[in-house]
Amino acid sequence: MSIPTQFPGVTAVTKANVYFDGRVVSHSLIFPDGSKKTLGLIYPGTYHFGTDKAERMEVVAGSCTVKLDGIHRVPVLRGGNVLRRARQVGLRHHGRVRHRGVHLLVHRVSGRAAGWGVGSRWAGWALMAAWAVACSGAEFQPDFEAAPHAYFEREPRDRFQRTLARLASSPSALDRSGELAFVRSLLAALDVPESSQLLVFSNTSLQLGLIHPSNPRALYFSDDVYVGWVPGGKIEVAAVDPDLGAVFYLMPIPRDGEAPRPERSRRCMNCHANEDTLHAPGLSIRSVAPAPSGGSLDAFRTGLSGHGIPLSQRLGGWHVTGDADGATHLGNRMGRLQGGEVEWTPLEPGKRFPWSRYPVSTSDLLAHLLHEHQAGAVNRMARAQYLAREAGAKPSAEQVARLDAEARELARYLLFADEAPLPPGLDQGDARFREDFQRGARVVEGRSLRDLELRTRLLRHRCSYMVHTAQFDGLLPIIRDRVVSWMAQAVAPGVAPEGFQHLGNDERAVIRNILARELRGFGGR
Repeated sequence: MSIPTQFPGVTAVTKANVYFDGRVVSHSLIFPDGSKKTLGLIYPGTYHFGTDKAERMEVVAGSCTVKLDGIHRVPVLRGGNVLRRARQVGLRHHGRVRHRGVHLLVHRVSGRAAGWGVGSRWAGWALMAAWAVACSGAEFQPDFEAAPHAYFEREPRDRFQRTLARLASSPSALDRSGELAFVRSLLAALDVPESSQLLVFSNTSLQLGLIHPSNPRALYFSDDVYVGWVPGGKIEVAAVDPDLGAVFYLMPIPRDGEAPRPERSRRCMNCHANEDTLHAPGLSIRSVAPAPSGGSLDAFRTGLSGHGIPLSQRLGGWHVTGDADGATHLGNRMGRLQGGEVEWTPLEPGKRFPWSRYPVSTSDLLAHLLHEHQAGAVNRMARAQYLAREAGAKPSAEQVARLDAEARELARYLLFADEAPLPPGLDQGDARFREDFQRGARVVEGRSLRDLELRTRLLRHRCSYMVHTAQFDGLLPIIRDRVVSWMAQAVAPGVAPEGFQHLGNDERAVIRNILARELRGFGGR
């Protein structure tokens, strides 16, 4: 089949699908039979695209390099070539495994871009037709600043704001005797455990000028508040609002009796409302090959978040303590480029900085695993909320179909349907952190959703404790009811629906019993 030069009789959607900070742009085309394709432009560069479904990619002009997992030959596709891929095909580029995706190295194009009707000002772009980015929900990109969302106009109702209001009448609750003392008192006021501390030494956040292997950035988290701190820098807070998703604040450490003065940050949205967060305001966790300076030589798990990412692709640029012997992850190492390849050297936690600079001397693997799971949940719930708000009270048939699909995928995530297996021999985690994590458990007949397994998976009963957060409870009924319905079907007696068959009968019964007692609207055992 030849590649068409035009598509007569189609409807073009005017709103563009924009990825990778505008370096990949496409428009959806709707054909008379209801089928869809996308027609797009890709700047020269290296990109990762998810592939949860089979797809056909047709190169109209230019060229790109693609490398498939397990195949050493790297084909170069040029104008007129077609790439067909089955669903969930992984690909490699420069020795990196890209889980459930395709990695493209797009080359330059000279002259007129054939089939697009533009002149030489577009030289250097590659053009692709029938390009389908098949990540779940990837085509939904809410304009979070505009109505009906009005992200920056709404008054947040997150826990950080409520805590500040309470502290205004009790200023002595925050210790201003020193930087570390203030951080510890702020964590206590927010009920964020010190034991959740994670250290990252790659400069992949807003205060990058202060972050390096000798001065890691610390991150602390609870279910709905995430606190970042770089010694010598400002406090960063990401607090989860049920309506808005993650809300970001920057706050200088107050001195000499000053009141805390946090400001909502717009700059954070550059990294926290893109493909890494499913395009809704959310949490971004980077995994990179860090240079000795803290800069990044390479990036991994781009555009992904959550427990489905293999551990082998996580934690690049992070310190990890309490990990298993032989556990495969990218933490505790630095890289150097040698002959175009990254060569790794170990970096022991605490070797280049004193642990006394921080509240605790851990960056626990269990905390990393739970942090990743929570980020995936926060991002998916935020996207679902934005989708529901755009659908409104009278959604179209297309919006109803999208809501149903979104609810199903969110339910699958909350039930750990695609969890990447954990390596054998995993440590049980820092005892203090385990205790702090268990404090939020809702126990039903001796079991809770915070019971840990840690042999082959994260949780003993594979249903996320994040269903007990204000974010989940605050989902609009048009999406929340659908998610709860899918979860109820998944754990009901009998044959599980397709996509939910990973849970055994006993495990389903335990989850069903807990949700019947502790989840609003679940409605039965």
